[in-house]
Amino acid sequence: MTASRTQPRCAAAAGFTLVELLVAVSMLALLTVVLAGGMSLATKRFTRHPERIDRAQRIAAAQDFLLTTLADARPLLDQESGAARIAFAGGPTQLLFLAPAPESTPEGGLMAYGLRFSPPARGANGRLELGARLFDVPAGASGRTTVLLDDVAKVQLSYYGTVAREARPSWHDEWDAAQALPSLARIAVAFSDGTTMPDLVVALRLAGQPPVRE
Repeated sequence: MTASRTQPRCAAAAGFTLVELLVAVSMLALLTVVLAGGMSLATKRFTRHPERIDRAQRIAAAQDFLLTTLADARPLLDQESGAARIAFAGGPTQLLFLAPAPESTPEGGLMAYGLRFSPPARGANGRLELGARLFDVPAGASGRTTVLLDDVAKVQLSYYGTVAREARPSWHDEWDAAQALPSLARIAVAFSDGTTMPDLVVALRLAGQPPVRE
């Protein structure tokens, strides 16, 4: 008799009450809503700013190219000027220099590079551009121009080294009519949306070397 009375109680204890079932369903629904909201927020952020991902890739590519090319600038004498100065002219928004041509260039030799900031005009976004032509081609000849970065609001170039009548090296906004390359060149870029590119500081390998003729 005792065993028969305890058997229904064990069967009832093995199941779920209505309250427990409702609590479990409510928790499952709440967890589903939280997960769905997180996925939706992540998707919106990814689809809303795909241009930032593309910009990061372009910044990395531009910095890598400039770091390699500008670091190998050559202190050649400017034959066209007739003065004892190297063919390196740096300003706050543009820079002209000579460096070996990339391996992909069939002609090889030296290239004349022109890095410059093209400010916004007539509704067009500002750009950081790089012009390139073979060094032995006349200056007026057309070369190719590549847009390194677009949607640019401001560019600041500066140069570190010692100029005439200066005891210690310092940063300068211009580097022109000099007889040696600067030790460092710094490129700062600000975009129209208020973001900035990490400053690129390039160490020129042949800085301090005497100028050479072509």
